Amino acid sequence: MSSPYFETDKEPCIPVLFPDGRQEELGWRDVLLRAHLIKDLALPVPPAASAVLRLLVVMAARVSGLDARGQRRMTARQWAARRRELLAHPAGFDPDAVHAYFDTYVWDLFHPARPFLQDPRLASQCPQRAGVNKLVFGRPEGNNLSWLSPHSDSDPQPVPSAQALWHMLIHHYYGAAGQWSVRTVGGRSLNRAKAGPLRSSLSFHPLGRTLYETLLVGIPKPDPSWPDAVDHCPWEEPLPRPDPDDDGDPVEGPDPDAAPPPVSSPGRLLTGRSRHAVLLIPAPDGRHVTDAYLTWATQKKLPALDPYLIHHVHADEPVTRRHRPRRADADRALWRDLDALRRCHVGWPGGMIFWLIVLEGAVREGRVAVVQGAPVPG
Repeated sequence: MSSPYFETDKEPCIPVLFPDGRQEELGWRDVLLRAHLIKDLALPVPPAASAVLRLLVVMAARVSGLDARGQRRMTARQWAARRRELLAHPAGFDPDAVHAYFDTYVWDLFHPARPFLQDPRLASQCPQRAGVNKLVFGRPEGNNLSWLSPHSDSDPQPVPSAQALWHMLIHHYYGAAGQWSVRTVGGRSLNRAKAGPLRSSLSFHPLGRTLYETLLVGIPKPDPSWPDAVDHCPWEEPLPRPDPDDDGDPVEGPDPDAAPPPVSSPGRLLTGRSRHAVLLIPAPDGRHVTDAYLTWATQKKLPALDPYLIHHVHADEPVTRRHRPRRADADRALWRDLDALRRCHVGWPGGMIFWLIVLEGAVREGRVAVVQGAPVPG
């Protein structure tokens, strides 16, 4: 029997909306290939939409050359000219560049050595699985009562692999702090995780006439303050090797106790700051996820100025604590943030911009709202 697989670059897993109102699910590859024909994303879970936008922005930067890496590094003027040129291009991203990028990396959710955005070592480092209900936001798990969902741990129901991808991304970006599954690394066992980098934050994203425009105007502009380091996304890291010591770990990978690489833009900034580790357990056919490991990924701080958040500046604090994201507050009028949006870090071009606002206060309690703003002069 063949191993289960779910190749996220090809399998329908990202819902999108077309201008005629039609909705369709596409893989990462087709989303970029057809971005100029797509009006917007159509994910029903706002935190998942926020996470997917961040991944797509980095992918768009890679295939368009706007990531300004290595020998292609551009000045701010060259970068802006290149983006204006792309925005005027009606045919979308170069198909050859899109295929070349996706053919280079592993996108399979259940790959034995490199499952997409997961750590295969959890199968040997965690003595217990967390359960599929712990993976899916909105489902009750443990001793929690079934207020909004009929699920229970006594009869856990599988979740389609496409939806498991959404909820895995939510854990990476909005995962809660507190007790998770015990993970043993180097003889040390811990079960506490830090909060995700976007937990309880207010995330703003520009919205163009097409998804192609949305992604291009959402790419962070070059900033000399970012370190001149190798800018890898998690799926772009070198493939792990078999563990030569055979100490029980199936592969050799990054040490969770080690200091993480310096945050660089846009790859590590937008996709490489997760504090949670996930490993999905598939059904034999790979169409569903039946269980999962969920635990901590790192105990180290990963400070960075996310370009889609509004930051308060506390001049009297140490440098590492000087910038703090504005916390989500359902009682705060969103129009009060327009002044901060005009000074955003992304570098959106002038003209008429629609603001897509994702409010992620206490996701598990259901206090989530998406607000479509009015046009604002750029």
